[in-house]
Amino acid sequence: QGLAALDGLSAHVRYLMDHPSQRSKAMELLQVQALSQNDDQKKLVYEAVQSIATQIPRAGHDVVGLGTYLDARAGWTQLAKEYALTRMGPTIVQGESQLFQ
Repeated sequence: QGLAALDGLSAHVRYLMDHPSQRSKAMELLQVQALSQNDDQKKLVYEAVQSIATQIPRAGHDVVGLGTYLDARAGWTQLAKEYALTRMGPTIVQGESQLFQ
């Protein structure tokens, strides 16, 4: 397990949400799972990811808080790995991206 600053990740996730034609296996998987399954947990993960990226609280919440981050963890982790490994983040140095391999 590693920790690295991923400057631009939130902006990148917002971009993926606004431009569905952009290829992102992680985002595509989150969206498909949230929309096609009768699994409320998968929908919750996607909504939490969306909330973190936009900094807009989920319905019924006043803030983007700890619960949102905990709910989004699995999805956000996959997006972060993809972002780092595909070198989409312009400020990621090679050594930091290797933490996710």
